[in-house]
Amino acid sequence: MFHTAKRWVFLAIALLTSCVAVATNATLPVFKIGVVTVDSSTGTTFVRGLEWWRDKVNNNTEGGLSTLDGIVMKVELITIRAASAAIAAQTIVDFSNGNPSFVHVLVNTFQQFNIAVNDAMNENRIEKNLIHCSGGTPGMYGFEDLGIPRWGFQFGVMVPSSDYGTGIFKHIMSFGNRLPNTRIAFFRNTGNSFADYTCQESIRIAKDLGMEVDPNEIFEYSGTSYETVMPAGVAALKESETTIVMGCTWLQDGLALQQAIVQERLDLLATIILIAPTTGAWAAAFPRDVYGHSDGDYVLAPSQWHHTQRFNDFSSVGNTQTFWAEFKAATGSDPDYLLASCTTAGIIIERGVNKVAMGNYSEASNATSNSCLGEISFDEKLRLMIRDFEEDTMYGRVRFSKFNQNVGHEAAVIQILPEKNQTSVLPESTADSSLYFPAPPWEKRLSCPPNCTSADIFRIGVISPETPEGQIRRRGLEWWARKANENGRIRTQNG
Repeated sequence: MFHTAKRWVFLAIALLTSCVAVATNATLPVFKIGVVTVDSSTGTTFVRGLEWWRDKVNNNTEGGLSTLDGIVMKVELITIRAASAAIAAQTIVDFSNGNPSFVHVLVNTFQQFNIAVNDAMNENRIEKNLIHCSGGTPGMYGFEDLGIPRWGFQFGVMVPSSDYGTGIFKHIMSFGNRLPNTRIAFFRNTGNSFADYTCQESIRIAKDLGMEVDPNEIFEYSGTSYETVMPAGVAALKESETTIVMGCTWLQDGLALQQAIVQERLDLLATIILIAPTTGAWAAAFPRDVYGHSDGDYVLAPSQWHHTQRFNDFSSVGNTQTFWAEFKAATGSDPDYLLASCTTAGIIIERGVNKVAMGNYSEASNATSNSCLGEISFDEKLRLMIRDFEEDTMYGRVRFSKFNQNVGHEAAVIQILPEKNQTSVLPESTADSSLYFPAPPWEKRLSCPPNCTSADIFRIGVISPETPEGQIRRRGLEWWARKANENGRIRTQNG
């Protein structure tokens, strides 16, 4: 009887063991990622972000990308540069079909490829996980009328640009009756889908929050027509009571808007311009004078991310400040939000794989766990892990919407300030600096030299008797004043 029972125990163990296939590094030593990018300097920037993550993973303490069941693999990137959306879409299909090479995960870096790539995956039923580094419009990821993603295996890193103005608008409205008005004008680039969508949503949100929007002060343009629209629109605002301007712009039109504002000396409580202020082109167009001031100062720029923010991270990359410091030391430059978005695509892959058991995964088939309940592919397990992903990364918290677009954190707001150049000011919980609002009028800015290098002084008159008791009380105030100055002076609500 004892021996019979013993045999049943061994049989049960054998059956349980047969339900789990074990893989080793010899089975799959390399985790291949197919990367599709645009053949341009922008494409190079995206790929550099993914390469940074790859190098961090391959040189971490475990020696590579590790699964839940202890398989460790080196990451290999197979990069294809595509000249068009159609070529990018076909490349994704080729990757899946084993030509030019079998890959485990796909990454697309360019937002202009998003829809074509997603639709190609859907049409060809490619059940391979794809991370998009770029694209802030929900329509790129899902069918908005149906409320479903274009293809269930694709996910987008960037948060919706519809909320780009929300944080700034809420901050402005918090001042209430202390402001002369909250009238806002928009310069809308209808020729750029990102800028046009961002403007459409920003106008809606501004109205919902109680801001005044005059239809006659929504200045639309496309192509190079900004060269005439910007000067004419700003000149019209010079005769208006409008106190806030938002430019839903790209690069050159964003620079042109600020140049027109400088030319007219248009006083505004806040100037909001997309894209241009977050680039090196801004400092070149608006250089600092000998006193450290620039005509590009105080402008606000909503953005996906900024290296001065503070976020935790549990991947091989490290938190925001670790990522920035190491990248700066290695390259001599600051990582921008495009590069960081592709680094984050890698982080999502890494953290997803960390939580999935790979089992017997081969290049010939996608069979994984040999579960007693039926086979579940590794790709499907990874898809479910990414779909339900909710975790802090150095890019901010990541969580995916019903369209599989990241909605885990608010967009950053950058401000150009005299002492810091680009710095994050919103959301306050992750920002490096306080938002300077309202912006100083041009009269004050132009009258600054030659005294603007000296610190502003907040003077306090102290009345105290010349007695030991009076001296003790003065010492308490002097102690506070010294501590306040050592801590970087005192700061008003508007910076």
